[in-house]
Amino acid sequence: MTEASCLSQHLAEPREGHLIAVYKIFEYLSLRLKDSKGSIVFNGKSIFMDYAIFNDVDRAEWLDFYHDAQEGLPIRMP
Repeated sequence: MTEASCLSQHLAEPREGHLIAVYKIFEYLSLRLKDSKGSIVFNGKSIFMDYAIFNDVDRAEWLDFYHDAQEGLPIRMP
């Protein structure tokens, strides 16, 4: 799970090496699932997410910790 989490950080600027890493993760999972007679299922349905729950955060209380924080954006971002 850690590898997939780390790999998801590269979604903004994917490279060929990231795709190879994804293939290796799926290869590992498929081998593990064959041993347990499991399967991988991809669901293409979109889910409903209530973004209102993220608006309850008091942003002022976080300024003590992250007063100069900015989102790092890729160069030449569309």
